[in-house]
Amino acid sequence: MPQPSQTARPGGPEAQYDVGLPVSAPAGPVVPAGPLPGQLWDDAGADAVDAAQCDVVPAVACPDAPAAAPVQAAPAAQPQPAVPAPDPVAVAQRSVANLKLKTVTPGSTPLEPGSISIVGVPTWMWAENADALGTVTDTARVPGLSLTMTAKLSGVTWDMGDGTVIECEGTGTKWSPAMGTGDSPTCGHTYTTQGTRTVTSTAHWSVTWRASTGQTGVIGRDLSSTSTIRVGEVQVINSTRTGDA
Repeated sequence: MPQPSQTARPGGPEAQYDVGLPVSAPAGPVVPAGPLPGQLWDDAGADAVDAAQCDVVPAVACPDAPAAAPVQAAPAAQPQPAVPAPDPVAVAQRSVANLKLKTVTPGSTPLEPGSISIVGVPTWMWAENADALGTVTDTARVPGLSLTMTAKLSGVTWDMGDGTVIECEGTGTKWSPAMGTGDSPTCGHTYTTQGTRTVTSTAHWSVTWRASTGQTGVIGRDLSSTSTIRVGEVQVINSTRTGDA
């Protein structure tokens, strides 16, 4: 016996079947059931396509697909404030303070250790380290500026500890026995009272500087050191022998 035919009715995935009777096509256009989850209509509205294909495959264009976020342009770099030029005078002051200048190593008569100066007898003073008190040159550099410096000893001041201050040019003259007991030709003092004196010798340096900008100047720098001088008196004793009268 012949089997009845089964014909699917359009209308979606859940088709209905008539048994034994032919099914005729419905009148009018067939309306698609709609896109499944993860699908969108294409521009023609006729087919459902995967959303991942929208605007990627040339034949697929989906106006309903979410638009990509616009790319933000990087902000323009802000100009940095100009760095002020260094002050040559300020740089010179700092640089002169850092110069390796020497103090005076004091020397004086008498030469023998433990000896004392005598009231009324000239005392000679000098710098034992005269060779280290010569001209000193140096260069300082900071961003945007260079500075050359020349330091020279302009003189030495001796505070003799008894209220007397002696200004000497140069480093003085070192005494030797051949020079006798006369006055120093360059730097000396004669005490009039006895006692222990603290002597302060101050080296006066004059530093000339020139900056790469053409600016110039002179800065003074004083460096001091101390020593001790003992001053005594010579007692004269007159004696008369018996029978000399």
